[in-house]
Amino acid sequence: MEERVFRKEFKKLDKKKSGTLPQELLADFFVKVAVFVPEEEMPAVLNQLGVVGDQEVDFFPLLEWYKDYNAKNAGYAGDDDDPEDAAMAAKLEASSRLPPSKSMSVVSAKSEKED
Repeated sequence: MEERVFRKEFKKLDKKKSGTLPQELLADFFVKVAVFVPEEEMPAVLNQLGVVGDQEVDFFPLLEWYKDYNAKNAGYAGDDDDPEDAAMAAKLEASSRLPPSKSMSVVSAKSEKED
């Protein structure tokens, strides 16, 4: 989801125009921006956002958290603890270094053999 849509949905819920959301609206906000956070993980998310007690959720820390969430869930951020992520990243990086002519010749040679 684009950042402008994120901002738009945040503003809809920010009735006081304070740049913050009450914690009780965070779950509704996540639904609107297609973020899945199980209820039992919500306290950890609030902690990551620096929200203490009944404090409201600030827009900018939430936006940064959202960007990280999207990157991790889209497979871009990678998890340093997951060897499969590292292996996948290495394969993608290596394959992107092949010149187009090389990759085309592999495809062409393969299709010629199939004929």
